[in-house]
Amino acid sequence: MDAWTTSSRTTQSCIHGNACRRSLNIPTGHPSGCWYAGEAQVLKENYAEPHVPVYPAERGSSRGGALFASLNHQDDALISTLDSALGCETCEELFTPQAPHIAMGLDGCEIYTNSSGSHHELRKLHTRVELIVSATLKSGGIYLYANQQGCDGDRLYYDGCTLIVANGKVLAQGSQFSLNDVEVITATIDLEEVRSYREHKSRAMQTRVQPKYECIEVEMSLSSEVDEIDLLLHPSPSRAVVYNTPEEEIAYGPACYLFDYLRRSKQAGFFLPLSGGIDSCATAVIAHSMTRLILKTIKSKNNPQVLVDLHRICGENEDSTWEPKTPQEIANRIFCTAYMGMEKNSSPETRKRAADLAEVIGANHLDFDIDPVYDAQINAYTLAQPLPQINGRREGAPGSLLVLGSANVDEQIRGYYTKYDCSSANINPIGGISKTDLKGFIHWAFLKENFGLGLLQKSLDAPPTAELEPLTEDYVQGMTYNELSVYGRMRKIDKLGVYGMWEKLLHINRHKMTTVTPASHMEAYGVNDNQFDMRPFLYPSFKWAYKKIERSIKQMGAADKLLAQNIHWDLLLTLPNSDPLPTDLQKLVRHQWIVHAGVPSRLLQNFEAKNAQLLHPNAGDVPELTGSLTTPRTASSSQDLELSPELKEWVSKFGNQEGRGAVSMLNLLSFKEGKKAEYLKYGAEFAKSIGSRRGGTAKIVGTVVRQEGDGGEGWDEVALAHYPSIWHFADMLASEDYQIVNRKYRVGSLRDTFILCTTEIGVEKDADKNHAKL
Repeated sequence: MDAWTTSSRTTQSCIHGNACRRSLNIPTGHPSGCWYAGEAQVLKENYAEPHVPVYPAERGSSRGGALFASLNHQDDALISTLDSALGCETCEELFTPQAPHIAMGLDGCEIYTNSSGSHHELRKLHTRVELIVSATLKSGGIYLYANQQGCDGDRLYYDGCTLIVANGKVLAQGSQFSLNDVEVITATIDLEEVRSYREHKSRAMQTRVQPKYECIEVEMSLSSEVDEIDLLLHPSPSRAVVYNTPEEEIAYGPACYLFDYLRRSKQAGFFLPLSGGIDSCATAVIAHSMTRLILKTIKSKNNPQVLVDLHRICGENEDSTWEPKTPQEIANRIFCTAYMGMEKNSSPETRKRAADLAEVIGANHLDFDIDPVYDAQINAYTLAQPLPQINGRREGAPGSLLVLGSANVDEQIRGYYTKYDCSSANINPIGGISKTDLKGFIHWAFLKENFGLGLLQKSLDAPPTAELEPLTEDYVQGMTYNELSVYGRMRKIDKLGVYGMWEKLLHINRHKMTTVTPASHMEAYGVNDNQFDMRPFLYPSFKWAYKKIERSIKQMGAADKLLAQNIHWDLLLTLPNSDPLPTDLQKLVRHQWIVHAGVPSRLLQNFEAKNAQLLHPNAGDVPELTGSLTTPRTASSSQDLELSPELKEWVSKFGNQEGRGAVSMLNLLSFKEGKKAEYLKYGAEFAKSIGSRRGGTAKIVGTVVRQEGDGGEGWDEVALAHYPSIWHFADMLASEDYQIVNRKYRVGSLRDTFILCTTEIGVEKDADKNHAKL
């Protein structure tokens, strides 16, 4: 009843004018007890046609079919004026294969209307525009598309982009992102152009068999009077469609959503735990984008309500004349950040990046450690209460700060976050955005022609980490963010199951999704399980699917290892037995270098089983890092096996890629005269403590055998040392206890040395199962 009363008042402005028409979405009840999502066509003061969707939205975040009933095609109708015919379809009907505009057009409808509630997703606008254009491209007609814009009180942002399209050409386009509540676009169209466009025989043959719509006759004309001549009146020219890049969509969509959320919640601003990583930096930059949009709207003078809302948010007096001059001035009043670090785990680099970014965007920034568990639990909540009172708000002004989260959609798919940590906030602006897109957004904001935030380059260059130094997020997760994005799309968009994905880590952290902060919906594979991604949060083990995966892999020739001929490699290290390399592998070898060494038989006994255990250890068998990389001992050069800046940089990059798992270091050694005994003392200390405590072990040690003609290349000994990861090797080099032993025994005993870092794979021959270890 309230909806109909409100809509009745909106028609009062239609009293004057010859061809005033409005389309209103109104819930409509029926004596049978059914409710319909009706769309009323208002002509002057009369309701001419209540349209009910034949195909209500029932996918993704839409639940139209759960709330409203649908009607049959035969129950729909067209409006017939003195000079044209109008019909309407609603929102989801545009996206269906047999959209109503097809049948309407064949029955003579020349103008289609669509009052839509299409929410924002990255790259979705292209699909929407293509569907609208194609609706009139094949059979002609005029399409009037109006879409909601702004936050509607839930997790969705509706991205506007109102369109007027005629005969497949765009004549007018509204903005996709703005802080305006209402936007109007206009175009002048010659109806005769529609009729000329439709004059072809193939279409006429289909119109003969098209079922007829009921027509509602209306005594009004959409055209000008015949005797009126207006030399300034001419059809609107076509124009190119304006598309935002994904980076621009990330910059402006969540920013508009944040401001709508803030002014509707009547709070005092936002509080963000800023770690200095890409995710929290991206959230901060989105808040910065929001302040830029606020300032731009205020300066345009087209929407005074934005300044009124800002005054209320900032706690200004009702007679205040304050008008901000910069985005930073706005941020200083409504945006607070804090670096909530750990004394042992947080790095000085992330602490500085957070402070620098907060200063550039104008946020009030705090810096403190949260080592005590109690402080860690309460700081984010308690700080959000008093902080607004120190930002120039009038005494007694209501509202506290809304806490912002910063977990991206890929981490939520994987479950890579702590319950009630970064997942606990009022709203998460990046919760629907992939890590890959966030990196592109940060680079976009870095460019001078956009936001010009040059310091963001440091965040891009830094390896992703959850401040579990020195482990990176890729290492801990066991997969890259690019892989996570692929998994997300395969699962949600492609509707693939366990076997279809061949991915075993999809569901093990599913239970965490029940506590995830509400996030602005941005991706078609979003994980909002409250509305969009409705799936169980407890899964069975899928044993049948996994066994099917294993059978398929065995048929390909390898049970649990990659074949060397199926991966890219530049240098292949082999420790062969008496059998030659497999033929298919020999074909790939262009050059080879061989050194012969005698290896004690005790080291080769059960070598395969021992090596497999090293390569695939149980979780409890891998020692934790000692923490030496937090404050590493560095040197200008790595010549003496010390941690130089260049070596540290390489470890950081390699450790996020191939070096996430076990590595083996091939050592070629040449001793000074009489110094081998000193080196053996180094080996003993390595096995006793400095290496073993970090998971290091010598897998192969052998004396070089100088065969006739080769002279052993001048080497005396070979050794193959194992480490659980490249990080464990770097942790050893960065420690003082290792360098004491290194300088005392190793450096002075070697005439020359060569170290080659390798990762290991296995190769099997098809028939006799003899193999070479790689």
